[in-house]
Amino acid sequence: MMLTNKSNVLWSALAAGLLLSACSLKQMQKMAKEQELSVNPSPLELHGDSVKFDVSVVLPTKMLKKNKIYTVKTWYEYGDPQEELEQFLFQDTEFPNQKVEQPSLKKTFNFDYVEGMETGSLKIKGVASNLTKTKYEETEAMEIAKGLITTSRLYTTPFSAIYADHKYNNKEELTPYGVNFLFDQGSAQLRKSEVVGENGKLLTAFIASKNKTRTVTITGTHSPEGLESINSKLAEDRAKAIREFYYSKMKSFDYKNLADSIKFETKAVFQDWEAMKVELNSNSTLTQEQKDKVLAIVNGSETFENKAKEISNLTFYKTILNEVYPKLRTSQTQILSAKPKKTDAEINVLTTAIYQGKAKVDTLSFDELMYAATLTPLLEEKAKIYEAAIKREDNWTAYNNLGTVYLNIASKTTDAVLKSELVEKALKQYELAANKDDNAITNTNLSTTYIMLGNAAKASSVMDKAIKMQKNAETSAVLNENIGVMAIRKGDYNSAINSLSAATSSPSVNHNLGLAYLLKKDYKNAEMTLEKATSVDSDNNLAYYLRAITAAKLKNETALGVLLTQAVQKNPKLKEKALKDFNLIKFTIKVYTTYKVYIFPSEVYLYIL
Repeated sequence: MMLTNKSNVLWSALAAGLLLSACSLKQMQKMAKEQELSVNPSPLELHGDSVKFDVSVVLPTKMLKKNKIYTVKTWYEYGDPQEELEQFLFQDTEFPNQKVEQPSLKKTFNFDYVEGMETGSLKIKGVASNLTKTKYEETEAMEIAKGLITTSRLYTTPFSAIYADHKYNNKEELTPYGVNFLFDQGSAQLRKSEVVGENGKLLTAFIASKNKTRTVTITGTHSPEGLESINSKLAEDRAKAIREFYYSKMKSFDYKNLADSIKFETKAVFQDWEAMKVELNSNSTLTQEQKDKVLAIVNGSETFENKAKEISNLTFYKTILNEVYPKLRTSQTQILSAKPKKTDAEINVLTTAIYQGKAKVDTLSFDELMYAATLTPLLEEKAKIYEAAIKREDNWTAYNNLGTVYLNIASKTTDAVLKSELVEKALKQYELAANKDDNAITNTNLSTTYIMLGNAAKASSVMDKAIKMQKNAETSAVLNENIGVMAIRKGDYNSAINSLSAATSSPSVNHNLGLAYLLKKDYKNAEMTLEKATSVDSDNNLAYYLRAITAAKLKNETALGVLLTQAVQKNPKLKEKALKDFNLIKFTIKVYTTYKVYIFPSEVYLYIL
């Protein structure tokens, strides 16, 4: 009986405890309505490939009870899918001063972005439970942040790609042509043997071909002995003798007015040892010791005559007189003539014949074909020429330039399927070029292509290679643009601003630079830079849209209405985007031209063209 009485007491105590526990949970659930919740940023924002934000939960004092837990469950909900996030756990033992100080926790959350998350919402639910979580009371689910801003995805994909240099010089090139005539000792009379010999025949044949000769420089020299060394006019007269020979041949070949376009210059080299040193060095009869003795005299401080006399006293002078001195009695003729070249018109005609199959591919040189591609503005025609150049020579520059043509065609098409096909074709050509020559140009162009294909990993890889390679100004500019776009893609806006500022100013560079400033919350620079983008490219509807967002950030509702109207006029699809864009839902934009009303989730009215 006593046992029964004791059992009754125990059951009564247990029931009382359970009742007290249930009351505590109810009380915690009720007090949870006073909790303070904050989200930063709100709405949430996409940067890089993820959504990062802070949530702070502050509970009322005295809310936490002994042996109880208060859990805040957090998730992002977008339709049926939802992204479960880490929970907040509050327990009285962790907050010993909670009777006078509000318990608070702050967490940083990060989840990967998935298409369709833009109109979702961040929600929480409070759960008061016992330690084992067998008993609990829940609050209603509560929305604490609405929507996800994806402005960071509004960058424009760069189509900047580099043509490799064609290496063809279409300017006049002067090529040297030289012939030397030998004279008898002390004479300026051109020997008959020289005229009918090899040198005379070569010069006669050159003159007969009527090359576009620009200058003829004739230099007369003498040997350092006897009358040769004291007759100051001898070298000059030898030069004049060749000039007269040249004139007589031009007359016989009927040069007419062509002779007037040729500049003749005669020079005399008198008492100079340089030619002597050259001939001495090339002589194979004299020993090195003998040559050194001559050079010691020549490099000495005596007069020219004394040096010549001292050489004449050498035991091996006869060899010098017979083998070295005769070669110094010359008249050296240096002719600069224009290299024969086809005109641009001739190159154009022949190139067309080649790619139409009416002429052999080797009708033009590889460099001429590469140059021909620069003479036409038609991209389709450029592609045919580069294809012909590839047949002419398996060279990386032709593959590279064909890839660049494909990218340029892709940039002008609005057909998404065709655009993708062209980018893939460009990629193949750039890969072929890189296999032939792995350089900064090919890797920079590959980075552009990979960015367009959305392959961030490969784009970063080839950009890293290009950075380490020797670059010219154009390569550096394109590389900086690509690095800037990838930095925006990664959410690194400071790096994006630095790289894009170093790129060549263009509509796409200004667009992306303005976006980087906007995402960094530097709204004044964003406003100025995006205005540059639209002033150069008035069809850039996304740049107008970004300007509208910037105006919203600056609370300039008038500019917002005008700019958003311009954006929608240029691309009607932006109307639907604007209605879902949480950058804009706080504003009433009045554009009085269509009177069509759209209602935002926040019940703000938007009038758009």
